[in-house]
Amino acid sequence: TDETDTATDSTSTPTLDDVMVFEDVIPSENRATITFSSESNTYVVISVESDEFDVAAKIYDADGNELGYNDDASGTLNAKIGPVLLADAGTYTLEVFASSYVDANVAGKPFKATITPSNIRPAALNDTQAFSLSPDVPEQYYAVDLSAGDQIGLFTDTDNTLDTVLRVLDSDGSEVAYDDDGGRGFDAEINSLTIEYNDTYMIVVSAFIPGAIGEGTLTIGYQ
Repeated sequence: TDETDTATDSTSTPTLDDVMVFEDVIPSENRATITFSSESNTYVVISVESDEFDVAAKIYDADGNELGYNDDASGTLNAKIGPVLLADAGTYTLEVFASSYVDANVAGKPFKATITPSNIRPAALNDTQAFSLSPDVPEQYYAVDLSAGDQIGLFTDTDNTLDTVLRVLDSDGSEVAYDDDGGRGFDAEINSLTIEYNDTYMIVVSAFIPGAIGEGTLTIGYQ
C-alpha cells in the first residue's frame, strides 16, 4: 500500500518499506525537506512532480553527502532520481526546490514526491534479458559494470508490439544516454555509446506511454 505523508510533518520519520507518497506545498524558504529512514542496500527511484513550477530535487545521506540530483527528467519539467543506492541503514533527506533563479520564488506551490523501492537485475555485456512492463511494473532496471573506453550498443525487441524507451544512468543517477524509437518500429536503440569512466551503470527500460502493457528483450553488447 502507498504511504502518504506531508513534507512538513516533523513528528516522526517514516520508514521506507513500500511506495511512499508525499504531497505538500513548498514552504516560505522556497525549499521543501523530506526525511525518511531506510534499510541498507536499498535501491529507490524518486519522482517529484508539480503542475506549477519547474522542479529540481536532491537526495542526501545522514552525513550530508549528495547521492543524486535531477532537473527536467526525460524532457519534462519534473524531476526523477535513480535508481539510486541507499547503502547504509539510517535517515535520508530529499530536498525539493525550483530548478532556476527565474522560477526561484515557489513558496506555496504544490508538489508530489514519490519514493519507490526498486528491484535491480544484474546484467553483462553480450547479454540478452527478457522484460515485461505493466501498470504495476512501469520500468525495469538492469545493472551492468562498464569500463572507461568501452563502446557499447543496446536495443529492445518487442516485435513492434510496444513503444519502448531506453535510458542509461551512471551510479549518481545522471543520464548518460536516452532513446525512443531509434530501433526497428517503436523499439529503442542506442548505438556507439562510449563509456567515459569505470562505474556500475543502470539501464532503464520503460514504455513511452507510462503503464502500457507489453514484453520483449533487451540486448547489451560491444560495438
